[in-house]
Amino acid sequence: MFDDLKEICNEISERINKKEMKLVENKNSLNFYILLPITKIKEINFELKEEEMNDKDKINNLNKLIMKLKDEINEIKNNHSKEISENKKEINELKNIINTQNKEINEIKEEFKNIINYIETQHSILQLKNSLIINNNIEYNKLIKSWINPKIEIGCELLYRLSRDGDKISKFHELSDNKGPTLTLIETTDGNKCGIYTPLSWDNSSGWKDDYETFLFNLNKNEKYKKKTKDYSICCSKDYGPWIANFGFKNVYQMRKILQEGNGINRYYENGVKCLPSNNGEYFEVKEVEVYKIKL
Repeated sequence: MFDDLKEICNEISERINKKEMKLVENKNSLNFYILLPITKIKEINFELKEEEMNDKDKINNLNKLIMKLKDEINEIKNNHSKEISENKKEINELKNIINTQNKEINEIKEEFKNIINYIETQHSILQLKNSLIINNNIEYNKLIKSWINPKIEIGCELLYRLSRDGDKISKFHELSDNKGPTLTLIETTDGNKCGIYTPLSWDNSSGWKDDYETFLFNLNKNEKYKKKTKDYSICCSKDYGPWIANFGFKNVYQMRKILQEGNGINRYYENGVKCLPSNNGEYFEVKEVEVYKIKL
């Protein structure tokens, strides 16, 4: 039996060195269960017979073999622990690299997002960068752009500014007549920011021009007042500044006062009377006026 056991133990030792099996020890007896690789013997179970337990030499030899097996197993465990520790270190380093890369990728994504937002914003606003009335208010720019045409690029060019060019009606006509579509921005001394857009050209022909696209608006209220009828869109007169039916610069000879003529404006513009507060037909004092050529 001992010769067989010795041969088995030597085989086990060799297999363990080659990492071909694992050894599980039952601490309460001399029973050992050797788990072998798949396709080989599932386990080896041995124990000393009663008559063999009195042979001290053989017992000692067996103990030596067992201790050798235990040492080899412990060595394998230690080596595995070292390998696992090194692997964990490498894995953690890889995780740190991946986290760093993910952070850089997210930063790049954020930069692209900002670039795209900037491009979309530029497309969605009217570029009134130098307006003293808009004063770089992006939301106001977006509103005006959406009211005129949200689907196409729109350019603009400042034609007339009250504080730059003076308050004479004649100066408005000199700089703004026959320019095609225009946007007139008006700021009153009480803080109202309103205006007129028309695709028609101003001139001093002393007559009315008709269309459906002219509209009135108030930026403070974020409201656009659309044309209800085609007739009486803009009035072109050497004595008038920008004037639509019942709103604008009429019979004042200077760009300092605007008039909103009561509820009559509602006949031509949806809720047009809401553009400025009711003031019993009195003129509103003007702080600034800007007229822009609109390039569609």
